[in-house]
Amino acid sequence: MDFQSVERIISIIYQPQTVFRIRLVNRCSSTIAGHPEAVLSVAFNPDGQHLAIGSGDTIVRLWDLNTKTPMLTRHKNWVLCVAWSSDGKHLVSGSKLEDYNVGTQRQGSHQAIH
Repeated sequence: MDFQSVERIISIIYQPQTVFRIRLVNRCSSTIAGHPEAVLSVAFNPDGQHLAIGSGDTIVRLWDLNTKTPMLTRHKNWVLCVAWSSDGKHLVSGSKLEDYNVGTQRQGSHQAIH
């Protein structure tokens, strides 16, 4: 039996379409400590002033990035997703156990929805 390869070499001709300029960052300007478990979801609100972080410790931390002050809300299990409304006034978070919390940025309180 004589086997012949079905593989062929194809020449690809290309030219760069865009030049990317990357500015190196060599220092961390700030850190936010707090979650003892893995961070699973992160979302900035539309104005960039607040950050919501969900993690495996069942806590959603809502951070004021100017003062670095957290507000907390708890789930019954890992927080898998956090998302802001388009106007930045409401935050929704969801956990592994399919419970959802909806809250407002100003109140810092959340209401459970099952």
